[in-house]
Amino acid sequence: MCTEHRPGSIMRRHLYRQSYLVISLAIGLVLAGAILLWPKAHALVVETPQAEVSSSALAAPGTSFVLRFSPTLETFEVFTIPTAGAAPDGIAVFERQDTMEVWFAESGADRIGRLIYTDTTHYTFQEYGLPAGSRPLNVVVDGTGRAWFTENGRNRIGRIDGATGITHEFVISTTNVAPMDLDIALDGSIWFTEQGTDHIGKLVVNTPSDYEVREFHVGLSDAGLAGILVENNDSIWAVLSNQNKLARLQPSVPRVDRTPPLYPTPAHPFMATLAPNRLWFTELYGNHISLFILTTQEFGLRYTVPTADSRPYDLSVDSTGAVWFSEQFGGNIGRLVVTTTATFTEFPVPLPRPRIQGIAVDSDDVVWFVADTWYTVHLPLVMRE
Repeated sequence: MCTEHRPGSIMRRHLYRQSYLVISLAIGLVLAGAILLWPKAHALVVETPQAEVSSSALAAPGTSFVLRFSPTLETFEVFTIPTAGAAPDGIAVFERQDTMEVWFAESGADRIGRLIYTDTTHYTFQEYGLPAGSRPLNVVVDGTGRAWFTENGRNRIGRIDGATGITHEFVISTTNVAPMDLDIALDGSIWFTEQGTDHIGKLVVNTPSDYEVREFHVGLSDAGLAGILVENNDSIWAVLSNQNKLARLQPSVPRVDRTPPLYPTPAHPFMATLAPNRLWFTELYGNHISLFILTTQEFGLRYTVPTADSRPYDLSVDSTGAVWFSEQFGGNIGRLVVTTTATFTEFPVPLPRPRIQGIAVDSDDVVWFVADTWYTVHLPLVMRE
């Protein structure tokens, strides 16, 4: 089930609103780590028939999920994260020969989670505990399968070896840094944003006990640093949410260039992703998916998400160039395809009032994302025999 929206014309600074889409869908619970399928016909499929199903338990506030969406079939698979109150945020996928590893940060439970997925009936969760107050926000995976993550509450960048499960932490000596997002450069260095100090940080690790952190000020106070992207080793992009700007750091100089502010405001740009010659980013308050053109160093068009006040949060680009994004408050994940026109397609997520956060697309253009629920509903279920 999807809804399509084709704007007749797109204007650079034109804001419009459309009626808010409210979705209440029937859902159910199987055991912790349960899997649900939501096909086009909107019939709930529970693949563990021996399990007792309780819609109210699944919908309880604080229940969290990893979801897999097939654009070809238009079906969702829903995996319940074992830990209550996980409040998942960032997500990253790493592909092995026969399995998909989906890593996610559990900001509410001080854990990093991993879903190891082979198919709908062969999967498992692993969770890695962190010290209290870590509050991990975002995660990336390097070419060897090691997960790197920000510890927003403890001034650290962490790393988990996917093969051994061993965790290492790298301390940022500056106080009150509040690292937020991170990315990996081709040389293996880790770049991250510091919400608390208006700096972009660089971590170079030789061994767990031999590492170096460098910091570069973006030239503005109260920048509200959020997303970060490595274009190449000497071109690092960061989102200045509170200033409605983007910034580009050239470490070799060092030099920071900042764009003019987005207008009208408040836009509150948040997370970003790269595509050929393009940088796409979300606007939490502007309700846009927006474009920055790398070749001309100018803002392109801003595309208004059809669902009003949806709070577009995270985004990822698939192999065709389509932009997939999560609507934190809109109840959907969305796809934006831009050719001579712009086409939005929104897919209602089969959870009651979901809060949808991180999103990622794998090499097969399957969409993975994390969400949790905000309140309890009691709805009938349709079961497959």
